[in-house]
Amino acid sequence: MRTTQLECFASVARHRSFTKAAEELHIAQPAVSQQIQALEQELGFRLFDRSHQEVSLTRAGRAYYLDSLSILEALDTARARGTAIAQGYSGELCFGVFGSTQSSDMQSITRFHRENPGIQLSFKRAFPKMQHQQLVAGEFDLCFTAVGHICDDERIAISGKKSSRPFVLVHQSHPLASKTSVHASELARYTHIFAEHDDRDTSSVIPPLLGENVSPESIRYAEDQDIAWLMMRLGLGVEIVPESVVSFKQEDIHALAIEGIDWELETAWVYLEDNENPALKAFLRFLD
Repeated sequence: MRTTQLECFASVARHRSFTKAAEELHIAQPAVSQQIQALEQELGFRLFDRSHQEVSLTRAGRAYYLDSLSILEALDTARARGTAIAQGYSGELCFGVFGSTQSSDMQSITRFHRENPGIQLSFKRAFPKMQHQQLVAGEFDLCFTAVGHICDDERIAISGKKSSRPFVLVHQSHPLASKTSVHASELARYTHIFAEHDDRDTSSVIPPLLGENVSPESIRYAEDQDIAWLMMRLGLGVEIVPESVVSFKQEDIHALAIEGIDWELETAWVYLEDNENPALKAFLRFLD
């Protein structure tokens, strides 16, 4: 049984006419008759009583007609769902996230979801040391992260790139807490905490801010931002962060502008270039 046979049958049953069915389906009447005959042969019973001038359904045909309407409706639904997914209006899109401090950077997700309610959004923890492996393994479709060595992989593309001023976060007990800004030349004196650490990416942050001769002992690493807050409260160092993180600091943490530099932190959405997920393509079009 083919979809064409069901469509022909339903049209003849609805109009009680082979001629009107042919007109509705934009095919010749003999073609309609051939489809009905083929369907009846496959089913093993007659669908129409052709003994009268008007075409009428047999008892078996009436029962089959009611069931076939459900089948055709399900096929239409499946076709519409498939089309929506293929065009990026439905389906699933998974984001890799490091923590709640990224929420201000990810406001585009809220706007995208408002415009594309048919796309199911999911979120998976992205681990800084493993984000590259996670992305390549397909654990999520994309993540918002620092533009660094992850982009050295030719398979990875970026979108929505933006730059932001770096700030220094210090605990209220730190000597710098009384200031509103600090000159870049002063930063090398202090121990620095790097949250969401990737060994390679610190090499792109340290030289422009702290200079080339920073000792390893002056660098401490935190697995995530929550641990970095704790380390600052324990007096274990200060932290250089993008401006978006500043709004999440608590009252006992102070944010200082950095003077004397032109350097900015670059962040972007990163994804695999060959990812064919239509929902991802829809999100990238939205960013553009």
